[in-house]
Amino acid sequence: MKTAAKCLALLGTTVAATAVYARYIEPNMLRKRKISVGNSSTDTNKTIKFVHFTDVHLGKYYNLHKFNRLISEIKKQNPDIVVFTGDLIDNPEKCSIDRNKISRALKRIKAPLGKYAVTGNHEIRYNFVKEYERILKKGGFTLLRDENVYLPQENINIVGCDSSTRENIKNEKRLIPLSREDFSHIQNCDKLMSIGAFNILLTHHPDVVDELTHRCCDLVLAGHSHGGQIRCPVIEKLYIPTLAKKYTRGINKTYDGCLIHTCEGVGMTRFPFRFLSPPAIGVVDIKL
Repeated sequence: MKTAAKCLALLGTTVAATAVYARYIEPNMLRKRKISVGNSSTDTNKTIKFVHFTDVHLGKYYNLHKFNRLISEIKKQNPDIVVFTGDLIDNPEKCSIDRNKISRALKRIKAPLGKYAVTGNHEIRYNFVKEYERILKKGGFTLLRDENVYLPQENINIVGCDSSTRENIKNEKRLIPLSREDFSHIQNCDKLMSIGAFNILLTHHPDVVDELTHRCCDLVLAGHSHGGQIRCPVIEKLYIPTLAKKYTRGINKTYDGCLIHTCEGVGMTRFPFRFLSPPAIGVVDIKL
């Protein structure tokens, strides 16, 4: 009986310690994933630095103080370009954070070659796109909705893909992937790729990369998955959302060599926990 009691006490202590770690320690970490792509044999030694962040989910579990700390970390990287791949506010209907303060925080980021963003499913879910664009614009960001920006001096083409879900907050499933026929906007983005340029696709949903047909995309920057947010056997699978099940986290490649960075993001949704999936941003050096 004493052995059983000790085992139960040990188990209880372990569970409590894990819960404290997942609630108060890991969510306050920030991993900086270094990525280097492009032509390493070039003689120009020209490197363009991107910072990629995503899935902030401002609101109940991620406050303005944390957001300003994140902005400071992004600034420290001295980026040439900054990109955000969606889900800025977790639930705009319940978030009391002053949106002008969000814009002011975003404006602190300096990026001489531009700051770009795309919509996430939370922007679509809460019919928040117009306000989202206003917040971004005041913060110096350009929202790309199945549009591209070409940087001629760097020969970099940035294509921003709109969210690939329909959302209905009254629907129990909440997340409704577009039907196969509705993926036509992915093909439209594909047509915006520029042959001969370094093509970068920004998308909230990493798995849509398999819908590309022209296949001249060099790099995909995505989010949505939170890297699982809570990672442990069996349970992990419950927290990987639709359209992020194949390219769930980190660096992956498609069969034809297109590189995908699925960033774990920095915020949390549904539950205020992160376990074995700490917040992260991507720091991407593109060698031209």
